[in-house]
Amino acid sequence: MYTITEDLKKELKKPLGDLTNDFPTGKEIITVGDVCSRDALLKGIEPKLLVYDNMIERKPSDDETKRIIENWNVITLKVKNDAGTISEQSIKSIELALTSDGKYKVEVEGEEDLLTLICVLYAEVGTAVCYGQPGEGIVVVDVNKSSKDMVKDILSRMEVRK
Repeated sequence: MYTITEDLKKELKKPLGDLTNDFPTGKEIITVGDVCSRDALLKGIEPKLLVYDNMIERKPSDDETKRIIENWNVITLKVKNDAGTISEQSIKSIELALTSDGKYKVEVEGEEDLLTLICVLYAEVGTAVCYGQPGEGIVVVDVNKSSKDMVKDILSRMEVRK
């Protein structure tokens, strides 16, 4: 399990990619977060992977958001992932979803924020990982060697526990 450090908390408040108001077109996407995932589905975008925790800014998601995500009929994997951590179960589930055929949802009991890192790590080059930046828009991380190296660097600076 990875645990975030105080220094990294400050660093990760900044977007990992480009801040925009819309989803990229012409490439496979992964969404992380309830609002970002709901908005993608409402626009007819079906992500390769959708990661959510039934929370919006630390409060329970509204009924419409829950309904939209729940009604997207794909394979659902359920994981536990405490705030400020990346659990081994989450890593394995995201890896499975991104290396298998078909589309997946990962429902997180706990918090999904840091799982963006694992999505970038295991996504195919050319994919876009999208997540919400509250009050600002959508962050789009283009998956390439540079973004994968950035994630490996961040993970190397996290505390690792068994």
